[in-house]
Amino acid sequence: MTGSFKAPPRRSETRCVQRPRILAGFVQGTLAGLEPASALRVRARLAPETLAVLERSSRLAWLPIEIDVELTHAIYVELGAGRAHELFRRNLSAALDSPILRSFAQGALRLFGASPERVFAWAPKAYAQIFRDSGVMRFLAEEPGVARLELSELPPAIASSRNYLDGVAGSIAAGFDLMGVKGQVEIERFDPMGRRACFRLEWEDDEPAESLPAPAGA
Repeated sequence: MTGSFKAPPRRSETRCVQRPRILAGFVQGTLAGLEPASALRVRARLAPETLAVLERSSRLAWLPIEIDVELTHAIYVELGAGRAHELFRRNLSAALDSPILRSFAQGALRLFGASPERVFAWAPKAYAQIFRDSGVMRFLAEEPGVARLELSELPPAIASSRNYLDGVAGSIAAGFDLMGVKGQVEIERFDPMGRRACFRLEWEDDEPAESLPAPAGA
């Protein structure tokens, strides 16, 4: 028997591909963290539809990642790299004290204390709280006072923007503020074609070994 019948597509073929997204409250917090005069200039650089989305979205909504990239670029143009980097550091410090992330951050401190190696091992979970379908973060401990955070499978909008990744570095550095530890974060590898990036974290490691909590079951 012949005919034009076609088998229905498999479920994997009809699955909807999710766009890379970011939590709206985090983006709105970045804009709110600007000084009034700077905020006016940054807003003037944004597309009208971008502003409309930011103004009508709830803090718990998910926005296309391109909106945050557009905002980040406008901030870097207006403030310059140094001031913009610090803005993103302050923004995440404030977010860690917000209802959305406060319990998460306090839980990490209760478990690990002011240990950067232990706290930043939770960074991939924090990344997953703020981003959706926007890459995978992995923590790598190197030596006392040094670690790396690697991002892979990044969406092109993030992978191709060094300014955006510098803003991410500033946000990561907020973890040091949370712990009251002196440290810094810098982009170590920028690989747009491979859709990857790597951040190097360094801090003053003066915690004596005997002060670390004993492993469970010890």
